[in-house]
Amino acid sequence: GFLSDPSTELRRESIDRLLAQAATTKDEAEAKKLQRQAFDAARDLDQIKTLAEKLEKLGESVDLPTHFGFVMQWKLIGPFDNAGEKGFDVPYAPETEINPAAKYPGKEGKEVGWIDHTTTDKHGVVDLNAALGKSKGAAAYAFAVFRAAKAGPVDIRVGSNNAVKVWINGKLCDSRRVYHSGFAIDQYTSRSELAAG
Repeated sequence: GFLSDPSTELRRESIDRLLAQAATTKDEAEAKKLQRQAFDAARDLDQIKTLAEKLEKLGESVDLPTHFGFVMQWKLIGPFDNAGEKGFDVPYAPETEINPAAKYPGKEGKEVGWIDHTTTDKHGVVDLNAALGKSKGAAAYAFAVFRAAKAGPVDIRVGSNNAVKVWINGKLCDSRRVYHSGFAIDQYTSRSELAAG
């Protein structure tokens, strides 16, 4: 019963037990089944990585973005001026309206518009420099729509090596004015409420 426990410590022990069982069985189909069961329940990054590698070696497909719940499809716009980190406090147009057809003055007066972007990174990383063009002292916006089966509280998790703000349904739910911090999955976590739909 601990395999789906909300406590990651108890869940971790159950997954370690399944891994040990899979390692000792001589039946490849049974090993695959145990490892898939463990992978589906895993929440700790090291266990997920180990299990993904084991499953792939056994010829199983592993969908890390779905497992982690990464948003892969975005609309992006930028660059906007952030020289001297001053853009963090500037409410550029995408903060006040979401209009995919709109064009705005961007950095150095260059007109910018929304583009569609789908990341293919297995960890959901969106490389803004690659998508929008490399620019120093720049700010950009990423917008996504997704469907929630029901209303309720949700964890919003983001990783960024520079400053980041997160809005849900137009409401600011996280703001981190940190630059050159390194990057990690689930680096920053905030709570928010989702409406159904």
